[in-house]
Amino acid sequence: MLPKLHAENIRRVLTHTNHTSHHFSHPNLQCKPVVYRETSPRTPSVFSRSQNGTGKTGSLRGSSSLNPVIILRIALRAKVSFFKFSRHLPLGVYSFQIGRRIIKRPSSTLKTSPMAALPTSEPAAELEKLSISKHGSEKDSELIDELLALSKKNPKLVRSTEYTAPADPNINVRSWKMNEFKYYDVPSPFPTLARGLFTQDVQTNDRVKHRIVARGYDKFFNIGEVPWTTWASLESHTGAPYILTLKSNGCIIFIAALTPDKLLITSKHALGPSNNAEYKSHAQFGERWLRKHLLDAGKTEEQLAATLWEKNWTAVAELCDDSFEEHVLPYGPEKTGLHLHGLNECTRQFKTMDQPVVNAFAKEWGFIQTLSTVLDTVPQVREFTEAIGRTGKWNGEALEGFVVRTRVVDPPTKGGQPAAASPYRAGSSFFFKVKFDEPYMMYRDWREVTKTLLSKGPSMGNVPKNKLRRPETRVYINWVIDEIKRDREQFATYTHGKGIIATRERFLNWLQSEEGNKAVKRQDKLPTEKGLIREGEKFGKTIIVPVAVPGVGKTSVAVALSHLFGFGHIQSDDIKAKKPAPIFIKNVVNALKTNDVVIADKNNHLIQHRQQLREAVRTFKPPVRLMALNWSFDQPLSTIHRICGDRVLQRGENHQSLHGDPLAKSHEDVIWQFMNNAEELADEEVDVAVEMDWEETLEDALTRAVDACVRILGMPRPDQEKVGEALAIARGYAPSTKANKADSAKAKKQAVRYYAILAEVDLQDVLGKRFAEAGVPRDGKAFWENLKAQKRIAPRPHITLVHQKALPGETALWERCKELHLHSNPPLFSFRLSNLVWNDRVMAATVSDFAISTDGSHQDAKGLDLVLKLPFEVQNRLHVTVGTRDGVPPVEAKALVESWKKNKHISGVGSLELDNVWVKGSDDGSGVVPAPAGEAPEPAPITDQEVGEYREQDRFLPIANVSRIMKAAVPGTAKISKEAKECVQECVSEFISFITSEAAEKCQMEKRKTIGGEDILYGMVTLGFENYAETLKIHLAKLRQHQTSAGNDKPRGGEASGNATATEDQ
Repeated sequence: MLPKLHAENIRRVLTHTNHTSHHFSHPNLQCKPVVYRETSPRTPSVFSRSQNGTGKTGSLRGSSSLNPVIILRIALRAKVSFFKFSRHLPLGVYSFQIGRRIIKRPSSTLKTSPMAALPTSEPAAELEKLSISKHGSEKDSELIDELLALSKKNPKLVRSTEYTAPADPNINVRSWKMNEFKYYDVPSPFPTLARGLFTQDVQTNDRVKHRIVARGYDKFFNIGEVPWTTWASLESHTGAPYILTLKSNGCIIFIAALTPDKLLITSKHALGPSNNAEYKSHAQFGERWLRKHLLDAGKTEEQLAATLWEKNWTAVAELCDDSFEEHVLPYGPEKTGLHLHGLNECTRQFKTMDQPVVNAFAKEWGFIQTLSTVLDTVPQVREFTEAIGRTGKWNGEALEGFVVRTRVVDPPTKGGQPAAASPYRAGSSFFFKVKFDEPYMMYRDWREVTKTLLSKGPSMGNVPKNKLRRPETRVYINWVIDEIKRDREQFATYTHGKGIIATRERFLNWLQSEEGNKAVKRQDKLPTEKGLIREGEKFGKTIIVPVAVPGVGKTSVAVALSHLFGFGHIQSDDIKAKKPAPIFIKNVVNALKTNDVVIADKNNHLIQHRQQLREAVRTFKPPVRLMALNWSFDQPLSTIHRICGDRVLQRGENHQSLHGDPLAKSHEDVIWQFMNNAEELADEEVDVAVEMDWEETLEDALTRAVDACVRILGMPRPDQEKVGEALAIARGYAPSTKANKADSAKAKKQAVRYYAILAEVDLQDVLGKRFAEAGVPRDGKAFWENLKAQKRIAPRPHITLVHQKALPGETALWERCKELHLHSNPPLFSFRLSNLVWNDRVMAATVSDFAISTDGSHQDAKGLDLVLKLPFEVQNRLHVTVGTRDGVPPVEAKALVESWKKNKHISGVGSLELDNVWVKGSDDGSGVVPAPAGEAPEPAPITDQEVGEYREQDRFLPIANVSRIMKAAVPGTAKISKEAKECVQECVSEFISFITSEAAEKCQMEKRKTIGGEDILYGMVTLGFENYAETLKIHLAKLRQHQTSAGNDKPRGGEASGNATATEDQ
């Protein structure tokens, strides 16, 4: 405790220019911020707040010659270490008011102090105690300690990113992000449900403490999405009033006090400038609008910071500006800017201010107020939102939905059994949301199909099938195709988020014309789904047939549909048998005896799977309908692979057999196997096909499936609460059977050969269109056609960043790639394919403008670090291998690109410029994908080791007769003596002995008994025979490819091969 006498003497601590001040709270020591400006570095004038507290300022003339020691003595008497305190304060002019005398000292004196030169992030422990009452309580600090421990234990669950605060580079701020899927778990794995959390580490004498700088809302859910948001639970666990605020259609912005006179402005998880210099980040644009609002209100950033610091609040706003980023719903000029909808306390427990306080704050500081209405009971909320949902409009305007703000109360019990328990404490603020699907989802579809048509070309064939189910959307697609062909320039900024709303408005206006009315009537007569449905055909029962690959979410959709409609649900993955297919078919047929609808939950990615189901029910009368939920391959395979790989990784071990592997990423190989083997669904295979979307969330996928069940099967449409319950059950689903732990341990960790960016591009589509244009070089087009005919175009194109062969020279790059690969949620990259280059052996596309993608879910600092530190020589060699002639190693593409960039007029080398081919790159979310040394090469040229087809005679070359090899190496007239042959024979024997001995030592160190091919290669490299090792690498790759091909020649009656942990639908 500080002595009261000295505490009263020290009244103010004044800090430096730029209106910097620090505010500490202690019952016996009042340290209030005082703002002043320096008129010049040499002759500072200090402005102090008047004694009467009016805020008026007065000046002090002259300069004190008081020795700094006196200041230190005063501080020490008050039990405050001024040395330690001074290094926490910014440089400037410091002064204390002691009684009526002001002691002032320019910072130039303090700057020469040896203690003042220490780092600025370590305030004294005593002063830390002063601030603990409001800014950084022990409970808040403990929360961050828990998050730090959890992020180290399970980085897939929680992760953080450090940023330098734009307002003060001496301060680092940490942004926390939780795994979105885990918010649904009960009990919650997180110590907080905050969604958007920024903290600051503060070093004290004994330990690091933490302060919550900015805090978002606790994660809130749709009606019925979790057990505590059913209407019944809400009625039991929440209390009036119920404030319904308009759900703004923009991006969230947090505004908080970094210091008492500096602000921190962030998006949901990031702050500072964008990685792309051409575009401003959400945080930057939010800051721009904040300054405009403050200027209009006659306020300053310093004043806002002081208020937020005093109140310990985070202002939560929605950035709605169509000139910056258009979403789905439009905003006029009067509604453009920051819509304030919340004021949260920066504390561990979620507490937000009432709406009248928020509205008053918005009015005072110039923000746009968020529209709201107040209701008294949950039934009133339900009745009101259902009425709005029928029209999709409120006050004549379309809306996405409402956020309902209420509070948690102690629930009453009903017969001793309380309703679904809420995870929040009584008294906590509590939000839930009510969303409306229409016309919001339809507008979103129009936006996405327009982007697809602009990137792939204005043709109906380029539109994903799942977007064609609505008659209105089919009309829109035909209209926008004509518009693109007529005047593409009007869509110049569409892919950058500009012109989306204007395009939609033009279409809606066109619909009112006579031509538009006719187009709608024509589409109304067309069937919504494809299949074999014939007019008047009557069906009895139905089998729902997913056509998919692992990771699309088919089981989650099936579990939800089963809960909603009582469908039978048969899972192939539950069957543990050597030949599961016949048992699966038998179980489906048996389920039809007691269910009108049965879901045949299997990937069904092969024609024979669908045929087996059709044959099994061929004798049923009336006939059984096959209704497919079809995830068609209408996107680049790399994109589909990334989406599915992410989902498998996120579900972890919550599957019967295929578990997410965060280190070796073995699950990705399994997904590739399914994708490579998959056979597209033909119309005649099923009676009706419902097109699904790879990128849709579970909520949207279920909505699509439910619509089909209502429309086609005549099922009653469930209300939003029941759909929410089904989603909750699907998210909480755990399989009844899982893989044996012993089987899981069979998967061996394999060495990484290289790290690469997996390019999300369909080369056949993009390059095929370019070669179809007039004026392209004949030799290039001929080579391209040959690659297509020989099926030598890479289906999995990638950009090799660093190869094992480049070590140790590129160890730093290797380590950065490795770190990104192991990242729980790495960033997405973007780049441009700028030129095609070819000779008579290989074709490649050069890569330029390699950067972090602005379309990614986040922009990680490590990803940006990789881009910024990528050496010039690496940037210069970046390329995508398009294809090679049979027997040509893909590594030749690297040498071709490097030589072409040095000299673009090499004889025998052709080139062709590509026009704006922008590509996203990733695989497991990061875009950095390892290639294990022991994996079987893919059928297309994707590694530097893959070199043509394997020939049976190749396997005998390494052990061929020495005499024959020697004779082949000399002229026909030359003779070889017996002793020469014996000498070479001895040499070879010694060589074999040396190499084997080195390989054996490696095995011994790694505690292995069997010497493998890589061990022999290791021995050769160790003894200095690198060139020979390279040759044998080629041989080894051929040998393995031959063995793999031989294994694949067996009849394919089931699913992808592999052990129990690496297969689905066995």
